[in-house]
Amino acid sequence: MPGVSPFLVLSTNLLYYLFKMASYDVLGQFYDEIMGDQKESARIIRRLIGQHHPKAVSLLEIACGTGSYLFNLKNHYNVAGLDHSSVMLSITRDKLPEISLFQTDMLSFRLNQKFDAIICMNDSINHLLRLRDWEKLLSKA
Repeated sequence: MPGVSPFLVLSTNLLYYLFKMASYDVLGQFYDEIMGDQKESARIIRRLIGQHHPKAVSLLEIACGTGSYLFNLKNHYNVAGLDHSSVMLSITRDKLPEISLFQTDMLSFRLNQKFDAIICMNDSINHLLRLRDWEKLLSKA
C-alpha cells in the first residue's frame, strides 16, 4: 500500500488476528448453538471426497473449532483437527477424546503425518488476510 508504513500494516494485521483468536475463546461456549450440528454439511463433504478421492481414509480439519464436522465424519474417516484456540480444542476433546488434536495456527503447523483429505470449513480461511498466506496454507495441502 503506497504511503502506508509496513509497520502499520503489520500491526493492524496482528491486532486483527489477536482480536479474532481471543473472540473464539469467548465464543467457544456458544459456538455449537450458533453454528448447528453440521450434519448436512458433513454429508456433502463425504460425497465430495467420495467423488474426488474415494479411497480416502484419513482427514484433517484445519481450524476445526469445536469439532462438529469431525464428529460427523469420525465414522467414515480417521479424523484429526487443528485449531489455534485452546477453548475450542477443549470442547472438541470433550466430544472426541480419541482423536488427534493439535493446537497451532493454520500457517505455522507442521505435522509428522499425511492425510488423504484436508478440509477448512466455513469462513476459517478468511482469517488469512494476505494472498501469500492463502498460498502458504494451500501449499501444505
